[in-house]
Amino acid sequence: MIHRPFVLIAAACAIFTFSGCSNKEKQARHDAMVEFMHGNTPDPEMAAAIAKSQATLKDFLAALQHPKPGQTNFLVRAIFPAEKGKQQILWINSLTFDGEKLHGKADDNTAKQGSGIPKDGTATVELSKVADWMYQEGNKAVGGWTLRVLKKKFPEETNELPTLRDMQFQD
Repeated sequence: MIHRPFVLIAAACAIFTFSGCSNKEKQARHDAMVEFMHGNTPDPEMAAAIAKSQATLKDFLAALQHPKPGQTNFLVRAIFPAEKGKQQILWINSLTFDGEKLHGKADDNTAKQGSGIPKDGTATVELSKVADWMYQEGNKAVGGWTLRVLKKKFPEETNELPTLRDMQFQD
């Protein structure tokens, strides 16, 4: 049985993001993954994943507002500002939708300075800032377009995170 696997994704990413690496090569790869994860590295596959998330956002919103049996754990990855002109893409959970914006909590408390997210994690997300969305349907993830790219580009690193390694996506 799966127990809140999507909430664990963000925690696993945070642990991986802040864990030490044993050598310079591994540290460099880790740093590259973090920048990639937050959309600070130009990549056509990541750009396509974000575009697909935006193009299918209406499907996610429909499921969020009227979930079918077995549809749970609704999350979005939202773009927030960071220092030095960079951005950070964070998971937001406990979602509600008011017809214009999503409201929820930053899932992993890794918001960096400049994000505008208060310490309690509350966040309001404009739909144009959604970089990805995902929910659980049965034992599979629906959406998660950027995670699919992350797993493809960084297989060694994501295989170290059981939640990501074992995640199955619905096509």
